[in-house]
Amino acid sequence: MMALPPWKDPTDLPPGAVIGERYRLDQPLGSGASSRIYAAYDLVDERVVALKAVTLHDADRLARERFERERRIAVSLRHPNLVEVLGGGWIEATGTPYLVMELLDGESLGERLLRGPILPTHLTAYVDSIADALTYVHAAGVVHRDVKPGNILLGPPGVGPRSVKLIDFGVSVHTSDPRLTASQWVVGTPSYLAPERLIPGGAIDHRVDLYSLGVVMYEALTGQLPFTGETPEALTGAIARSRTEPPSTHAPVSRQVDGVVMKAIARGPDERFQTARDLATAFRVAVNAPAPSSVDVRATRDDEITAKHKLPR
Repeated sequence: MMALPPWKDPTDLPPGAVIGERYRLDQPLGSGASSRIYAAYDLVDERVVALKAVTLHDADRLARERFERERRIAVSLRHPNLVEVLGGGWIEATGTPYLVMELLDGESLGERLLRGPILPTHLTAYVDSIADALTYVHAAGVVHRDVKPGNILLGPPGVGPRSVKLIDFGVSVHTSDPRLTASQWVVGTPSYLAPERLIPGGAIDHRVDLYSLGVVMYEALTGQLPFTGETPEALTGAIARSRTEPPSTHAPVSRQVDGVVMKAIARGPDERFQTARDLATAFRVAVNAPAPSSVDVRATRDDEITAKHKLPR
């Protein structure tokens, strides 16, 4: 086995290096703001896995705390629509933490949206799967706090709803944790943050995840976000104070679908759906609701014209 050379960053790891005397690295798969993911081979279980290691310097206390929190939370959760975390540890050369997860095929929802919006009938399966994951996570007393297209893996086509996975618990927190408030440092991805998360010291709960899922649904249906801004300050100001047009302004969706999505991203937590299952059920009902026939629409318009102008029939 190849010996692990001295290094300060996982990007220095060569193919063939063995982590924890068990995981032989193959190749990098991708990277984020503070971590990098490798394909690796588990020499004990003889299977291909994903290994996620921190890329920030090991002296970065906040990065290490976040990674350790992700490890503790993710290892405790087991659900078909959550990526399975198999273990983790610290790389001996530097003490850098790492996680070992199941290796998934397919693409993220974010990658899928690069090809354009998704039809409502197709989106229902994705929403159902993520709602199932969030229902389980919330029942376990965990708030994800970073629901976004990049953290939703769709899996290979044709596999079914169980291939849709919610990933990355790096900013998640347990409801018993005193840090479950909106701090002066915003964690998560700004475009998907619920308005209450922008108020320092404000209390937050599982409904911030439902808001984020609503933003994901809006983006998936229309190809654009409900709130935008040229600067972070402008974006957060729009989320906190502005109103947005319904999805039907940008895409051919029904008024019923409009109603569900707009309720999901309502500014006040009490105005939204209160559970992930309620949101997913309402969305499926709205998508499957029969559209008014052209005769009905025409008759309604005739009635409106007659009433407005008092025309004889």
